[in-house]
Amino acid sequence: MVSCDYCSMSFSSRWEKEKHEKSYCEAKRKGGTKIHDSDPVKTMKTKKNETAKIKQQELRDYGK
Repeated sequence: MVSCDYCSMSFSSRWEKEKHEKSYCEAKRKGGTKIHDSDPVKTMKTKKNETAKIKQQELRDYGK
């Protein structure tokens, strides 16, 4: 099973998924962003970095 990166519909083959994304996906046509990141490790690192930046900003704000 493969799911669409924009609207999370499921397909039995990658070919059907690509055909859907190119032609029929309403979410993609409306300028939607991908739901699934191709690299889950990269996604985890990005989330950790964002969390760390928020915490640093909170500490700076607290010190003022």
